[in-house]
Amino acid sequence: MVQLVDDLFRMRMLIAGIYLGLGISSLYGFSIFTDHLRHKYGYSQSDITTISTVGICVAFCGFHAGVLYDYVGPTVLLPLGGLFGCLGFFLFGMTFDGTITTSSVARFALYQGITCLGLPAMDVSSIMSLMLQFPLERGYVVLIMKTFNGLGT
Repeated sequence: MVQLVDDLFRMRMLIAGIYLGLGISSLYGFSIFTDHLRHKYGYSQSDITTISTVGICVAFCGFHAGVLYDYVGPTVLLPLGGLFGCLGFFLFGMTFDGTITTSSVARFALYQGITCLGLPAMDVSSIMSLMLQFPLERGYVVLIMKTFNGLGT
């Protein structure tokens, strides 16, 4: 029995993955905030590096996303990662706007950690789902996705 492949569905998934990759690339856009942190809050370069390093360390511990992907799949992991990523950026924005009045290096490091907890989960769920849809072109799919993930740098 021959199984039909729906190429239109596969291309739609690839385009959705590309848009997700552009969203994931915002993880590398932390340098946009550094001038604001330096001038508005008077943080030194050491403080800004601490905030960034906490986020990177949390992102490196993102193996939990692969385990969650195996157990619950992308339909749970993708919204969960998006929720954490958006929550971190939302907390940054609320603090910059003045709605959250207290600010410290520890709080900004927490916000960066929350963001860096969610975006790698989105990365895992999008790439693994696309690799399952394109079993013969896995390398090309990873190339395309990682290219768009890196556009934030």
